[in-house]
Amino acid sequence: MDVRTVQPRLAKLTRPRSEGLFPRARLFAQLDETRARPIVWLSAPPGAGKTSLVASYLEARKLRALWYQLDSADADPAAFFYYLRIAAAELLHGKKAVLPLFSQEHASDIAGFARLYFRELFSRLPLGCILVLDNYQDVPESSQLHLALQSGLEETPTGLNVIAVSRSGPPAELSRLRAAQRVALIEWDQLRLSLRRQPTSRRLSSNCRRRRCRRSLSRPMAGRQA
Repeated sequence: MDVRTVQPRLAKLTRPRSEGLFPRARLFAQLDETRARPIVWLSAPPGAGKTSLVASYLEARKLRALWYQLDSADADPAAFFYYLRIAAAELLHGKKAVLPLFSQEHASDIAGFARLYFRELFSRLPLGCILVLDNYQDVPESSQLHLALQSGLEETPTGLNVIAVSRSGPPAELSRLRAAQRVALIEWDQLRLSLRRQPTSRRLSSNCRRRRCRRSLSRPMAGRQA
């Protein structure tokens, strides 16, 4: 194979490695239960282990997933739809992976485009697949992406799930989904209780990771924050 044709995988579309992480059986079971609803919203402070929990859960359950790490550039819905299209193409193959492209003509009806886009995406994903939206808190409050996701995530069918990972709860734009009982919440109190119930050796390891995370926040550092 000609190595020149191999494209590096974008970091924002790459699931974090989960080797060496302690399995959190109680939270894995809770994720199993909450996936009865199409959308799971996982929120907790930085360093709480949100991202590592989801990555290790996917590995433990052998689930296929689209991993998407949100950042401030996704404030522009066009960027979000473009990179999610790439992620889908990497998971799927051939013409089945082709999703609509966002263009200027769609700017006047972002909600309508999002509804069509996610309907097409979900129709192509295999049963049991999960779309992970990591670092949701990095999307600015003023972004139209929140409105787009409110319309798009309404299309999540039975048998597929979206897991959003954030330092805060769902934005106001998703209130309709919450009112319809389509969103399950896992919050900091539940994550903290899980840590307290770990055996001492595991608890110490988790505490060490949190201390390292807090120290890292005081200096620039490349990579993800949970």
